[in-house]
Amino acid sequence: MKMFKAILVSILAAVTLAACGGGGGSGSTSVGGVYYTHAELAREFVYRLQADLGYDVELVKDNTLQTNYIVVYDYDYGTYDAYYIGSYNVGENLYNYLVNHESYFYYDLIPETGNYYYDPVTGTRFNKIAATGTNLTTMKAFEQEYAVMKLAKNAVAQYGLSEEAANDVARFSYKMQTSPEGTFKVEDYDNFAAELTGSTVTEFQNDFKAGNAASLADRIERAAQATGMGPEAMNALIQDVFMK
Repeated sequence: MKMFKAILVSILAAVTLAACGGGGGSGSTSVGGVYYTHAELAREFVYRLQADLGYDVELVKDNTLQTNYIVVYDYDYGTYDAYYIGSYNVGENLYNYLVNHESYFYYDLIPETGNYYYDPVTGTRFNKIAATGTNLTTMKAFEQEYAVMKLAKNAVAQYGLSEEAANDVARFSYKMQTSPEGTFKVEDYDNFAAELTGSTVTEFQNDFKAGNAASLADRIERAAQATGMGPEAMNALIQDVFMK
């Protein structure tokens, strides 16, 4: 699983690559000797969403019925989203945290009394206990599309990808996250990287390890053109993520 996540994050980073109720919250956390209460960690997390990823969001609830969850309002999508911050460490790469914890987040679905969940975007209600097959299919499709939109937005904000490249990366990432472990092999990541940038992950790594500067520079230039990134940004990402 560790290799799976490492390769996925490398592709996302370098090849380009529900609101809850009120009451719970959490205790506190300590990072590098600095003590953060749950409320302080919530404010820092939202600030980093704004500053690092360009999210237009506002913290609306730092104490919820669900431990270690916060609720934010997303002005871009007009939605209330619940984020799990129980594993977040101040200073870590927030984009990587969002990718690795995507399955813990809840987008737009608002719980109501009577075991119903309401989606304010589509106006659809889903019965939590006796949902029909059609409703479940609709809800799953909506959740998938919304998750892909969020991942694409992250890719654009973090790495300056073109919209087309960001959507390709987001859909590939979502497929990786929701597939059983072992489904995808290294060659699958190589194939996706080649389609997106013209070179595989393995080729980037081999050039770097062999000290083949001319070949590596050519790959970086082609990747930058294909993804909409500048050569300097692409080079920095490859050096920072792929080659460590």
